[in-house]
Amino acid sequence: MTAEDPPIMSTSPEGQPAPPASIELMSALRRGDRDAARALATSSAPPALVESAHAAMRLRRWDDAAWLFEQLPGRDASVDMKRSLARNLAALQRHRESVYETILSLPTDDGYGIAPAPTGRPTVIVRRSDGSRLSLSAGPDPVAASLGAFNQLKSAAEQGQALGMCGIGDGYLLQFLAANPPKLFMDMQQPVFLIESDAQVVLHCLMIHDYTGPGGPIEQPRFHWFVGAECVSALTHALSADLCLPSPAVVVSQRIAAAPLAAGIRSATRELQQQDNRTRNRVEAYYAQPGRPSIATLLGTDSPRRPRVMLITTRFSSVLQYSTRDTAEAFGRLGWDALVLIEPSPAHRLFQAAMRQALADFQPDLVFQLDHLRYEHEDLFPAELPFVCWIQDHLPNLRIARAGQSISDRDFVLTDAPSTYSGTFGYPERQCIPLPKLTREAQEMPLSEHDKNNEIVFVSNASHVPERILRERLDTYDGTPAGRKLLDAAAQRLVETYSKGGVVGTYHEVIRLIRGTQRDLSSMVGTTEFDSIAAWVTHPLNDALYRQQALRWAASAATDIGLTLSLYGAGWNHHPEFAAHARGPVSYGAELHELTRRSRINLQIVPYLCLHQRLLDGLMAGGFFLIRSHTADVAAPALLNYLHANAPAARTSAAARSAVRDEQLPMLNELIEGCRPAIATSDLDDPVTAVWDFADMRLLMPREQVLPRFDLTRFIDAFSLRGAVTRFLADPKLAALVQQAQRASVVERFTYDAGVRRVVADMADRLCSGATRGGGVGGRTTVTDAARRAV
Repeated sequence: MTAEDPPIMSTSPEGQPAPPASIELMSALRRGDRDAARALATSSAPPALVESAHAAMRLRRWDDAAWLFEQLPGRDASVDMKRSLARNLAALQRHRESVYETILSLPTDDGYGIAPAPTGRPTVIVRRSDGSRLSLSAGPDPVAASLGAFNQLKSAAEQGQALGMCGIGDGYLLQFLAANPPKLFMDMQQPVFLIESDAQVVLHCLMIHDYTGPGGPIEQPRFHWFVGAECVSALTHALSADLCLPSPAVVVSQRIAAAPLAAGIRSATRELQQQDNRTRNRVEAYYAQPGRPSIATLLGTDSPRRPRVMLITTRFSSVLQYSTRDTAEAFGRLGWDALVLIEPSPAHRLFQAAMRQALADFQPDLVFQLDHLRYEHEDLFPAELPFVCWIQDHLPNLRIARAGQSISDRDFVLTDAPSTYSGTFGYPERQCIPLPKLTREAQEMPLSEHDKNNEIVFVSNASHVPERILRERLDTYDGTPAGRKLLDAAAQRLVETYSKGGVVGTYHEVIRLIRGTQRDLSSMVGTTEFDSIAAWVTHPLNDALYRQQALRWAASAATDIGLTLSLYGAGWNHHPEFAAHARGPVSYGAELHELTRRSRINLQIVPYLCLHQRLLDGLMAGGFFLIRSHTADVAAPALLNYLHANAPAARTSAAARSAVRDEQLPMLNELIEGCRPAIATSDLDDPVTAVWDFADMRLLMPREQVLPRFDLTRFIDAFSLRGAVTRFLADPKLAALVQQAQRASVVERFTYDAGVRRVVADMADRLCSGATRGGGVGGRTTVTDAARRAV
């Protein structure tokens, strides 16, 4: 087709009577009877099919028209163009209605056409005012030209940066971008903006390319189409209305006069900044009001309204978004209004402007976020607005002195290691509230024995092959030669320890192994580099070795007893020793919940205190667990029980030693030193303080094991694991009783409702009274009246 060809929408003469076969065929299509239509199409001559297809297009029955064109034998290029146009218009009508209406409203214009490029590929031709013709291809081969542009954009695409296409050109680049989405973190997607003021060019691209289907740019939500004379104002409106929509960060020009479109993008960005400044003023004015109700007032009996909490999370972390939603629901059950901020789609981002708009509209009394502190948001949150960070993962952004220095008296940090954060990183003790991982309460009825499978199940992504990840780490190591040598030697020594049946169960023991290796090498590295080496050797290397050692015991026991070992998680299929047991990933939430319930035996294997999220969620789901007993599971309860009985007011080792009789000192010292390697991460950590912190957050309960009947479910080696599996297979009623007791303990101590209730009371107490410790097992302080009413 060339620029001289008649418009595609008027290829069939109007008013001419249709052949009877065409009328019958169209009637079958209108009824939706494709079988009858197919039979008629098979028996119809090509002219009748063409006339029927043209009639369908005149009636704007695009799906029928496309189908009819597909029935034509030996289709030529002209018919394929009409088919593509029909398919694209059908898709636009369903998914891009405004673009569809813009295309349909176009007048006939013979200044545009389609002609072959030098390589024979079709491209769009535009006739200039002087009569000359201009090809919109970026080169003699449209495919090669667009592929070159696509490759230049790869770096930005792989970072997920939003792309602005100033013009559609001849449409090939748009097709490439849709068919080759970059692989980003989790399900994150790159947003693409098509901005084209000349709708005639878009119409002709719709003839050349089929943009339909789930993989096409019409249906993919990450593509945003702005077509027609008002495309720039439409873009500005879209960005202003959806503040989680990224502005184009990279711009590619695909048209003759792209400068106005690029200027329009810059103008839209400026308008967004002005809008954000106006929102900032609203937020600052609201939180500066002297009469604004405090949290204590809102929690009291004469509260003027319900308190409001805004929770920030991300869809690009399954665990964090689930935990945030569970926390929001718990706040709601406590009488709060809760708003969860999260990216609406994989192509959205949670920007400061969107959060600021939520602050202005929702006006929260509290902001709550997992694993991030106020200072990371710069000046987004007014100083008067309390901010809570729940540390669920001990990330580098949290384990630095700057983080501790940023904490104000309106910041609260929930953590399972308050002493570490206050003692090592300078977090104010008053602002640290002990809180462990929590779980949501499930209501399902217990499964009967015949509903359970005969599997021993372990769920984890700790599938790293130790030797392989060591090689990869050494290949990318960017420290000193001495540090690389130390890392290699220490890692080899750790692997050898496990190969001989030994174990390095704690961070304290990892440090001792690395220091011993350092002495043997007679080499020194700086503190920062040493700490980096120790962190990597601990995780992922030692973490994988510790878990995989126990899995060997489980594989052997399963084979001998007649059970199946099933490993769920990423990467097990690539592990040479465990690939036969790999079952693939399992989704967090309902799928994992159901798997845990139906498994005969679940395994908990972690190189620290066993009360981790997987175990809590699993017990709540109704799963039965055997637990590899870590030193912390036994030594910490033993120390707490002794302190509770003999030095209940002592919060430090020095205070405890002063509180007991002389004859009790040897026992106390033995318990303290036995506990130190299990829970201390540095020389500054005090085991006595740590176990009281555990008690405050109810990880440990005085006079109790870490879980009821823990002695029956723990194993420490292959022999004890085999014995536990055999015992509970022979006595499923005992397994059910143990599971019920452990689940009841989790309900009482670790549900979101219980944890959030304690936090709200403790936080209100500290805001009102300046207390340095929350209420707990040790009974250091009591909550204020307002906080009591909150719970």
